[in-house]
This record gives sequence, structure tokens and C-alpha cells, in this order.
Amino acid sequence: MTGLPGSDPESDRPEGFTPEQLDRTVLAIPLINDLREEREKLKADPDLAPRKWDVVLDLNLEFATNREQAREAACKIIEQSIAEHGEDKQSQGIGKAKSSTSQYVFAALEGEVIRDVVDRNEEVGRPIFRIWPDFEIQRL
Repeated sequence: MTGLPGSDPESDRPEGFTPEQLDRTVLAIPLINDLREEREKLKADPDLAPRKWDVVLDLNLEFATNREQAREAACKIIEQSIAEHGEDKQSQGIGKAKSSTSQYVFAALEGEVIRDVVDRNEEVGRPIFRIWPDFEIQRL
């Protein structure tokens, strides 16, 4: 991974909310923690298959001249990352129906794919602003 603060689950940085890191962190803190935990489990038991994480990619509204360019760049990054780092290439990817909104892309991705998406995102000018866990909405 790049030196992006908070994006590397194996970082020796202290855990918790750090306001100065929030704006630079592509991965949401809860997702960083989940990916770190999964990586530890996979190291302990190499026979485990990596989990597919349901995520929401919040597009960078200041990327290029319009949202569609950000969406195209983000989708290309995701497809490249799956092709190069995905163990199960068939069961992960972009949720086309759910991603019909102009600001968000929904996907199911393995942890290593998510990490690669973060790296590639930086390399092409950051079309993805933030990656959040996509969790079920529950009644309060």
C-alpha cells in the first residue's frame, strides 16, 4: 500500500478517531478495522477463503469535470483490481442495479482488492473520495 494514513490495516498508527487523518483516509475507519481483523484471521488459517465485503464507494465530486468521469475511473480501477488481486473473480464486482445513483458505486470486493483499489485511486488522481462499509439499515 501507499503511505496513505489510515489506509493500511497493518499500520502501527494508533487506532481511533484522528481528525487530521479523516480527510486523507480513503477507507472509513470501521472498514480499516474490519480488514485488519480479517487479514489476521487469514494469516492464522490459510485455508480460509477471503470474505467479500459489501462496500459503498463515494465518488469524488471534484474529480475531472463531471461525476460520470469519476464513475468511469472508479469502475475501471475496481475491474483492474479484481483481475489482478481477486481470488474469486466471478463472485465480486460492481452491483450495477444498485449503482444507478450518480454519486455512489456499490460493490462486493475481497480485502486485497479493496487495498489495491485504494492504491490505484491515488495513482489516477483520486476519483474515489471514500470507501464505506455497506451495511443494512436498521430501525433505531
